[in-house]
Amino acid sequence: MGCDKNTSEQSPHNSNVSVAGSVNDWQQLNIQSALLATASFHTATNRFINEPNQETLQNWRLNWQDCHDKVIVAVLLAPNKRRASTIDPWPIEPGFLDSLPEYDQSGIINDETLAINDLVLKSQHQITDVSEVALGLHVLEYYAFARLLSDFEPHTKTALRRSQLILSVSSILTEDLRQLDAQDSPLKFTELSILELIQLLELRSQHIFSEFN
Repeated sequence: MGCDKNTSEQSPHNSNVSVAGSVNDWQQLNIQSALLATASFHTATNRFINEPNQETLQNWRLNWQDCHDKVIVAVLLAPNKRRASTIDPWPIEPGFLDSLPEYDQSGIINDETLAINDLVLKSQHQITDVSEVALGLHVLEYYAFARLLSDFEPHTKTALRRSQLILSVSSILTEDLRQLDAQDSPLKFTELSILELIQLLELRSQHIFSEFN
């Protein structure tokens, strides 16, 4: 007896749906992993801010690395590019955030006309150029790896503003990841062909690799 061609061969559409479903499942696992890493990183951030010393700094740095590695995979296929641009924007301009050796009054930290809170940081983020980054993982990387421990010594107005900025950025990062999970899933890849899925992966991967150049 001959086989029914309609049942023995999978249509291109059904094949796309199957691949898209697998991508959706993979993406959801990545987002959940990123959420757990971000929660741990936020805890490490609070510990450092509350007690800035070499031990809490090293723990903060280790948690940043783990969080970054998981988050960049989670945002790889994020359909909301605007939200992704607040999670992992790169490159950043340090002088937009804080003082530099040759410009000790530069940056948001030293502009006392600006309050340090979520609303202000969101409004300042990439306000005139994409390098003017006030949100995301690489702002926190800058403070964890590029600033001196003495920059966080308490009882100075500048150190307090740094602490407020770091805590706000960390909180916004956590919320953005939650929103990525709540509003952008399940991902709608069923309308894309396999080739289009591959092209989308390649495009989003370019951003990740650019961070290591």
